[in-house]
Amino acid sequence: MIKAHNQLVVLVLVLVTITGLFSLAPLHAQNVSGPWLLPTIPQRDYLAGDYDGIRTRLYERGVDLFANYQGEVFGNVSGGSILDSLGQTRNVVSYDGLLTFGANLDLGKFIGWSGAKVYFSVLELHGSSLTHETLGDIAGFSNIYGYNTIRLGEVYFEQDFFNNQLRIQAGQLLSHDEFFGNSYEGLFINGTLDEFTLLSANLPYSPLFPMATPAVQFDLEPGKTFFLKAAIFSGSVQAQNVNRHSVTFPISKSSGAFLFNEVGFHLNSNNGGLPGTYSVAAFYHSGTRANVGYRPDVVKDGDYGIFFMADQMVWRQNNEQGKKGPALAVWTRIGGAPAERNLVSFYADGGVSLLAPLPGRTDDVLAVGAACSKVSHHASQFNQAEGGQPLSTESVLEVTYNLQIAPWWQLQPDFQYYLKPSAGIHAANAVVLGLRTTITF
Repeated sequence: MIKAHNQLVVLVLVLVTITGLFSLAPLHAQNVSGPWLLPTIPQRDYLAGDYDGIRTRLYERGVDLFANYQGEVFGNVSGGSILDSLGQTRNVVSYDGLLTFGANLDLGKFIGWSGAKVYFSVLELHGSSLTHETLGDIAGFSNIYGYNTIRLGEVYFEQDFFNNQLRIQAGQLLSHDEFFGNSYEGLFINGTLDEFTLLSANLPYSPLFPMATPAVQFDLEPGKTFFLKAAIFSGSVQAQNVNRHSVTFPISKSSGAFLFNEVGFHLNSNNGGLPGTYSVAAFYHSGTRANVGYRPDVVKDGDYGIFFMADQMVWRQNNEQGKKGPALAVWTRIGGAPAERNLVSFYADGGVSLLAPLPGRTDDVLAVGAACSKVSHHASQFNQAEGGQPLSTESVLEVTYNLQIAPWWQLQPDFQYYLKPSAGIHAANAVVLGLRTTITF
């Protein structure tokens, strides 16, 4: 079995190498003529095309259908914190995938209700996880892995007011894109570089992918600079294997409420300068957590965290509006949470993204990101009292390249390196290689 796994790891390496070599040849269809791999498929925006004009006619009437598939193969070449029966680290290859489909309904076009829309999505998740099989990491090697099932995604009603200066959403929502995402981190595959461990490790039943939950959200942006966001979510989405299809909508006094707030400003959003966004945000969970915590003398009702976020383009070759070209951007997030009641007490990440890194490839992106999750001293003592090893800090480095093969198809070779996966001081550093494909139908 291990031999077969090693062969699959080699296959991943070969695929990544071929993809990297192919990326060196400019595709004028990113201004684009069709790649030689796809001689019979026209350069359409979607693999399925226009459904003989049906998609366009629906869109003109306010119905925007969407569907996309992401699949990825990943293998750990070495290291990890989960050992086999002989006490050795395990070389494992996994495949996981995510099918997302749904619709955006513009009520202005559909029934003349200005500024209103309805959105819904459905998720189908499948595959296995290196995190569970070999890494044992806090971060999570992939941001699309989840409990294998079909589940309801986001479903909400949205209304804009005052010429789009105020937006209100109500329904079943996720917290990520609105409250701790930025313009550049969405490319990364590693879980913490997308949904950071300050939430995912400390409050695992929070509204993070793929578990949307009942919520009301406000987004105020009175101009092109200042913005203020706030939301209140149900305090628990339940475990993924309990709320298997996301059709249980848990709202109760015991689970409490989850509140998010963010205030910030955009820099150079409309003056042709280098754009950037800077903000400060906080979350508070009001639920009773009396059985959770790492110091018995501390009250454990409620939890909170604060964090700072910034992203800034620092250089671009072409400042002309709407023109693509090489550009360089940086971003960071830094935050903390109470040490006596959380696994991760301090978190920091950041990265660099190079847009259009190669001549003729205006839609490609090369990105490097790193993150560290510091485990609290109290959690480390608790783990030792339970017979485990001391815990310190888990760090991960990711290097990824997003290769635009066609308007509807992306390939993304990926490299991840873990220092102390699981934050255990004796955990073996791990090397992970993978390849993701994204197809838009």
